[in-house]
Amino acid sequence: MTGADLNRLERFAEELPRFFYLIMAVALLAVLVGSPVSGLLLLILGSAAHVVRASLEDFVESRRAREDELKAVPRSDSSPFAGRPRRSRSVVPAGDLADARPQMAMRSRR
Repeated sequence: MTGADLNRLERFAEELPRFFYLIMAVALLAVLVGSPVSGLLLLILGSAAHVVRASLEDFVESRRAREDELKAVPRSDSSPFAGRPRRSRSVVPAGDLADARPQMAMRSRR
């Protein structure tokens, strides 16, 4: 995600508390007027808005932290594997390499 997308999500998450409190006020009004089912549905909607807000804030924070970590790691080239240790491509384990050479030589003589 780009920084603009993260900013847009962050602004949306900042507006959700207003929606949450508005829904809570309307739910209270609905219960006081005599419609408990509507009040319950509005409470559920408000709690969903609260969960979405908390999730978006956590998501934006984790993405920004990840971007900061990626910016802090210097790369010598554009390879995605830069900076990682290289693995041996040998089929024979390193400890058995000395034992495998005489057998390979014997096979080639036959």
